Amino acid sequence: MKKNYLIAIAVFLSTSVFAQLSLVTTFTAANELKQEQIREDNYFQGHVFYFGQGSTTSSQLYKTDGNTITLVKDFGPVYPEGETATGISISNFNQTSDKLFFTRYSMRFGTTAPLDAISELWTSDGTTEGTIKLASYRFAGTSRSAFVLSGESGGTYHKYQNSIGNRLIFNGYDSENPGNTLIMWVSDGTAAGTKPLLDNGGGKVYGGVFFGTRMNGKYYFGARPQNSIDPGGHLYETDGTNSGTKKVNSGLFYMSSNTSEPLNGKMLFWANTVNENYGLWESDGTDAGTKPFAGLPGTAGKKTYYSTGIDMANDGKQVYFTLQPTAAVRTAEVWATDFTPGNTRKIRDESIFLPSKIELGDGFVYILYWDSNLGASAKFKLGYSDGTFSGTKTLLEESASASSFGLYQNSLYFPQYESKNGFLYSNVELWSSDGTAENTKMLHDIYPGEVTFYNPPYKLSSNPRSFFVLENVLYFVAKNGNNTNLYRFKSAETSVDAIGSGKNNRSLNVFPNPCTDYVSIHSAGNDEWTLTSLQGKVVMRTELKEGNNVLNVNELPKGIYLGIIRNKINGATSSGKIIKK
Repeated sequence: MKKNYLIAIAVFLSTSVFAQLSLVTTFTAANELKQEQIREDNYFQGHVFYFGQGSTTSSQLYKTDGNTITLVKDFGPVYPEGETATGISISNFNQTSDKLFFTRYSMRFGTTAPLDAISELWTSDGTTEGTIKLASYRFAGTSRSAFVLSGESGGTYHKYQNSIGNRLIFNGYDSENPGNTLIMWVSDGTAAGTKPLLDNGGGKVYGGVFFGTRMNGKYYFGARPQNSIDPGGHLYETDGTNSGTKKVNSGLFYMSSNTSEPLNGKMLFWANTVNENYGLWESDGTDAGTKPFAGLPGTAGKKTYYSTGIDMANDGKQVYFTLQPTAAVRTAEVWATDFTPGNTRKIRDESIFLPSKIELGDGFVYILYWDSNLGASAKFKLGYSDGTFSGTKTLLEESASASSFGLYQNSLYFPQYESKNGFLYSNVELWSSDGTAENTKMLHDIYPGEVTFYNPPYKLSSNPRSFFVLENVLYFVAKNGNNTNLYRFKSAETSVDAIGSGKNNRSLNVFPNPCTDYVSIHSAGNDEWTLTSLQGKVVMRTELKEGNNVLNVNELPKGIYLGIIRNKINGATSSGKIIKK
């Protein structure tokens, strides 16, 4: 009966008006995708890598190309036989030019306090044999995790910005002095090459910021040269070697835990000098260029509000940040800047709704706001911004607390409820938005039906999550009955392969393709080159000069990208797939 039921679902989905939605497969108890928000760090070698549901005794790494699910490795237990853990956590995907990195963690808990915890650092080349453990530490009397590869600060996420070529730069505890202080580490994907990163004077670098950024072929982060919070710290740069790890600025300041991705040759971060309030700083990677940001009109008396969901987020055209008008009230204004003099602007007035979660596009952002003053009964709103005051709007006055967003062809895909019965969300289904309130609506009721003993009846929910895009197709996880399924959604819009076939479009002239270190692009002049991931994230944009243009793609992760050449005069475009090996 269950099998016929699933067949009926698939037939319904493929023959309905939403003919582009179809069921790919039903997950098993082992290979169900655990991670709710798929990040760009999950994409590796044309697949999405993820962890299964796991248990207290084992954990598994899987990969999918959107058609099949493959077990990469079953890791088994963390603790030795005879010692029972409270659970296993696998997280912190990150990657370099040729390796995927992640952490595995487990702990044992006593009657009133943790007994100990084990942290492991792993790397993978995408194969079972090439998935190996690099380091493992066991700390007694604590639940401490030893490694921090990457992460998000209040919702703003940095994609593998802390890698230089085949070296990953990350935070870890000092195994020689396992106190509460983090130091900087480096790994080339081998056990011997996984070690503390020293500065050019041979000293350890303490308290490195988790969320630095890569700029000018180097990684920049905030840290200090001693195991103490006094007398402040510095902005550091590294090329992944000890000799190339050094202070950028000569002055001292305290730096917050987040930086922007670079824009127009600069990055932004929050910092303060001793005994001063945090302020917005900028750096171009030089001592002279590391200084308080001067382009903040109309902000006198306002406080910085860092670690919100949009803090230092870069959509490729502007960097967003928040300011708190008064210290006594938990409200925030939203601002944006492109570093152009006079173009630092407030895009949303003061509100009790704080940015909580975002999805960045190319020159725009979708924002989930929440009213923190309500505590556990917090109210959420869904918004959109193109970086201007007039283009910042509310799409849903009451939104679900979405743990998963997906961006597909510039539209947002997300779970949203139709109604609420008290605290119960009714009919949480697949919604989409193109950035306008009128086109923010339910796309499909995947799990129809209702529970009638509620008044009014409580509609069943598929709770879609774990959105990802491969080969210009959107995938997501949702429930229907007792089954958790992987679904595929193909937009009716033009596919990647068909783009560039219009009458004004030209053939794409890029060589070599596939590429490794560079691409050569011929232009007749007045052209702009844009390279995006298949998830729509812009990874390169530049103007092309007349003749041959040689562009460096060495630091781009392996994968498939979409290259677009657009003539700025007549709008003619050409595009196609670019394969980075």
